[in-house]
Amino acid sequence: MDKLSISHLARRAIRFRRVMMILLLAVATTTLFLAVNETAAESDVYFDTDGFLQSAVKQTTLGEGCRHFIEAALEPGKNNIDAAVSQNPAKKTDTAIPMLVHFLYYNQQFTYPRYLCAVESAARQNPNHHIIVWAANPAEFNLATNTWQLNSQLVAAGRVSVRQLDWPLMMTGTPLEAWLTSGAYKESKWVDQNLGNAFRLAVVYQQGGVYLDMDIISMNPLSGSMGRSLGMQDKDAMNNAFLRFPAADPFLWAAMEEFVSGFNGNVWGKNGPEVITRTYKKRCRSKPPSDFCNGVNIAPVQRFYPFGYKQKQNMFEPWEDQCEVMQSMADESIGIHWWNRRVKSIETMSNRTVLAVVMKAHCPALFSAYTEQQLGMNPSASFGAPALLVEDPELMKPKPSKK
Repeated sequence: MDKLSISHLARRAIRFRRVMMILLLAVATTTLFLAVNETAAESDVYFDTDGFLQSAVKQTTLGEGCRHFIEAALEPGKNNIDAAVSQNPAKKTDTAIPMLVHFLYYNQQFTYPRYLCAVESAARQNPNHHIIVWAANPAEFNLATNTWQLNSQLVAAGRVSVRQLDWPLMMTGTPLEAWLTSGAYKESKWVDQNLGNAFRLAVVYQQGGVYLDMDIISMNPLSGSMGRSLGMQDKDAMNNAFLRFPAADPFLWAAMEEFVSGFNGNVWGKNGPEVITRTYKKRCRSKPPSDFCNGVNIAPVQRFYPFGYKQKQNMFEPWEDQCEVMQSMADESIGIHWWNRRVKSIETMSNRTVLAVVMKAHCPALFSAYTEQQLGMNPSASFGAPALLVEDPELMKPKPSKK
């Protein structure tokens, strides 16, 4: 056999080995794919959000309000809701508010995936806004949420960015700077919580836009005729879980001054929601009110707190029995605050509760990235508020100070 024939046979042998390797790899990949999907089918691990919405809206026995809720969720970003009519008219030169939504995650480890529903729902409802997550450990946050990021494509599309949380940088040049550098923030039972309460005021003052807590699920857009806005959590008190202002707004400066002058690290709520309430009462209900109060809208309770702190157990009722509530949220709520301080301690809730269905409807990528079990939901769990939640003391009520 000549050298040419030997060379030809050698090339054919190499090609044959390559083909066999490709076939073996394909078989192995297919086997793995089938095994994974068989396991998923057996345990029903991932929730088919789109299938749930489509099938729910076709149920002939579903109440009209529940059907309306589902239909609204299938078309995010369409229902613009006003905050409220301000007590004082806005100036014609009112500063434009940047299309930014700020979230804060101050833990080093990301262990609570339900929080991603806040980010995802805000992005879905507000396609013209940029979403920023200020994270204490951006690298770990990105790693822990990688599957959700791939499924949602929000980060890849430039809609969401995760940035380094830097307390001193954001508070420099504000009334909070001296409070931070003095170390006064350390005199507290809840150091990170109080730093977070300060940071939200500073970041909106420095950059403008909207601040939302990570336990607020966006139900409707943040646009509408909202202007400079605060939110009522009940008939007597405001909350700092939602803020909407332009950069360098004097109301936020006054709120930071109030934060520092009234700081008490041992009284829950005093440095958070109560700061907003105190600032508004002192500066905007005085006679005459401060000029910067002109045009500050006060969003009514239904806009962000359809479940008040004392009524939070209602979120654990069967959603099909709460169709009037579901319709009201779809039509009148910009977001719902679900009081994570207590709810996150509940390991498992029924996947048919009001809260679970709201999450399913507004956060499809979340449910494609995590199993229901990972999100603390279980089809066999009973309805109603867990005993831990029912017996919970009112944490928003001020506690006696140790000072």
